[in-house]
Amino acid sequence: EIYIEVARDEERPFYIHSGEVTVEVLGTSFSVRSYPEDEQVRVVVDSGLVSFERTDGDEGLKLEPMQSGTYSYTSGHFIRSQIDDPELFLGWTKGFLKFQDTPLNQVIRELERRYNVNLELASPSIGEKLLTATLKGREIQNVLDVIATALSLDYFSNEDGSITFSVS
Repeated sequence: EIYIEVARDEERPFYIHSGEVTVEVLGTSFSVRSYPEDEQVRVVVDSGLVSFERTDGDEGLKLEPMQSGTYSYTSGHFIRSQIDDPELFLGWTKGFLKFQDTPLNQVIRELERRYNVNLELASPSIGEKLLTATLKGREIQNVLDVIATALSLDYFSNEDGSITFSVS
């Protein structure tokens, strides 16, 4: 995942290649998110214009500010979306994570990437709990405390260093 600000230069275009897709920068600031386990690539435009297309040129999108584009490796198609709250997608560039009715399973993946920790759930149903929060804590302990309080959960450290959420 990366956030980039690039000035337009007709003579030296800037491209990002990720699997089956290419992002052509047309003078903008934007983020690209491409994790293998997500099975998709997402581009979020903060300012300017971005071309987001298949490497083979068969399909693509032009994205403007407050728009995101998602390419699914499974379906091979793009989806364009309007963004109401850019902090949900770009807050990490300012040092915080913001979630709006986000399943704990998804929150856990974000925290594992950001803090390089292994988080587990004592039962699968816990992963369905929805979190709405802005996590500004720099320390994982503070972030875990907020999540536990908001969702009425407990957490504990395991011998292997992983952390498990359980029902209070």
